[in-house]
Amino acid sequence: MIFMMPLIPIWNIARQKERNLSSLLFKGSFNIRLSPALHKKLFLYATAHQMSINQYIEDTLEASPASKLVL
Repeated sequence: MIFMMPLIPIWNIARQKERNLSSLLFKGSFNIRLSPALHKKLFLYATAHQMSINQYIEDTLEASPASKLVL
């Protein structure tokens, strides 16, 4: 089950911190911790579809509601 917070409160928080966000440098990388079982499943899925785990995760996140935000 995925818990989704309402978009408006998140947007308000982002707006309130906008001055801080504008000074941050987004390099395009971040670390994520996974269970070994999920890591294995991601590896098997990505390999079966001839892609890297990174490409699979990027594609998945690009299709997420968060990537649709207009800043």
